[in-house]
Amino acid sequence: MAKTAANVPVTVVPGGDSYLNDARTKALCAQALKARPDAELIELDATSADQYAFDEAVSPSLLSDVAVVKLVNLQNADEKLAEALVTYTKQAAKDPNGSSVVICQHEGGVKGRKIIDQLVKAGARKEDVPDLKKPDAQLNFVLGEFEKRGRRVEPMAAQQLVSVLGGKTGELAAMCEQLCFDFDDNPMGLDCSPPIRRSPVLPWQTRPWKAKPQKPSS
Repeated sequence: MAKTAANVPVTVVPGGDSYLNDARTKALCAQALKARPDAELIELDATSADQYAFDEAVSPSLLSDVAVVKLVNLQNADEKLAEALVTYTKQAAKDPNGSSVVICQHEGGVKGRKIIDQLVKAGARKEDVPDLKKPDAQLNFVLGEFEKRGRRVEPMAAQQLVSVLGGKTGELAAMCEQLCFDFDDNPMGLDCSPPIRRSPVLPWQTRPWKAKPQKPSS
């Protein structure tokens, strides 16, 4: 059976684009909380948290029998915390429905890579996210941002967004969302994109950018 967030209590999100890594980690936490409405969200930083803090987080409390534990900076976990994580992963795999959910966020790179391998071997699920380092990957990301909103964008317009905001995934995602809100054009063309600060004057910025009028607040 394929490993999913529903049947594997421990998930590791390693590296990739930092914005997508953070977004995926948050989405997994939200998914786990939805599946376990009575669970409480506990956030730990492996840079400062020790094995005792982790053991307490995954153990039953006065508020709930289970928790959703978000552990960031997994690459900074010390040896004792790493051992506690591996031990818990093995134990939780025997009773996934009755165990706390642990979402581990790793920033990528060589540091702390060993613990990822140990957790996966112990039964954890690894969820990779793209790094978006190549222009083609950034372009596909833009196309996907429009597509998931039921919209389309002309390739040249998507390429222009990448040229201006490539490498700034968070800003790129926000711009795609804003354009879908401000304009009804489908597909979105070059003349729909608003001027972007810190960028040179672009040939497609001849159409005045006018956002949709906002409804007056009551």
